[in-house]
Amino acid sequence: MQKATDQQIIDTYRATKNVWKAGKMLGMCGQSVHERCKKLGIIESVFFTSTEKAAISELYKNGFVVGDGKLNELAARLNRPKTNICRWAKTQGLTSYHRPVSCNMLNIMSVRTKKYIALNGHPKGALGMKHTEDAKRRMGINQKISWGKKTEEEKSAKTIKMLKTKEANGTMVMPRQKCTWKQSWREVGGAKKYYRSLWEANYARYLEFLKSAGEIKSWEHEPKTFWFEQIKRGCRSYLPDFLVVYHSGVEEYHEVKGWMDDRSKTKLKRMSKYYPSVRVVLIQAAEYKKIKQALSGVIEGWE
Repeated sequence: MQKATDQQIIDTYRATKNVWKAGKMLGMCGQSVHERCKKLGIIESVFFTSTEKAAISELYKNGFVVGDGKLNELAARLNRPKTNICRWAKTQGLTSYHRPVSCNMLNIMSVRTKKYIALNGHPKGALGMKHTEDAKRRMGINQKISWGKKTEEEKSAKTIKMLKTKEANGTMVMPRQKCTWKQSWREVGGAKKYYRSLWEANYARYLEFLKSAGEIKSWEHEPKTFWFEQIKRGCRSYLPDFLVVYHSGVEEYHEVKGWMDDRSKTKLKRMSKYYPSVRVVLIQAAEYKKIKQALSGVIEGWE
């Protein structure tokens, strides 16, 4: 078939208003028609008016959550395809892959995905399948090779990222198995928290007692993580047991320690070095026993 001329492509596209219909009539791929029309100036890559561009820019700069309907509303108001709006925004550097997704959108996606799998099976056909021992061995080797190629700075950045992800997911400190200090979930002051020792739980009850008596303004269990960004190996962070706030506005971080291991010593040394203005108070055996002797009989729930 003879190659279509520029004029034939122009006339056919103007008559059909569709690159795929024009391509079918001309014996061409619709994408090829689209590219030729762009080169000929019949189709513009960016065809938004200045007013429309301003509206799109305002939406993206103000921010929106995927699934909240704001993009759909804008597309309907401008009478433009949503995909074209997104494509233009991307060319302007307005999009972000880290934009949050609404809970409603996640629920819709979950229901839709479950329904699809129920009707069609797992899309990759691998549901329930497991890696062979040989595959695991090869993956382990590849991971070691990949890690070995990274610089110390890259390793450090990856470790920090992993730890901060754990912090965000609430898995920074995981429960230990077969330990002897009675860690478990306990409700203190109307809030259910996971306390990592009996001493820690009792100290929480002591702080709640002080709050009820008006001695302190507030307290919080495992309030925040302090990061040692400058450290490349070893202890990279410190998560205090409690934050205690006094009526004067003074804040202290209290650490309950029945015994001090080397790792704990290192963390406290690095706190004093990198966060010298943060006051950390150690509650060790002597301090804990004084509280127990004086108040264990009057503090509700003391174990």
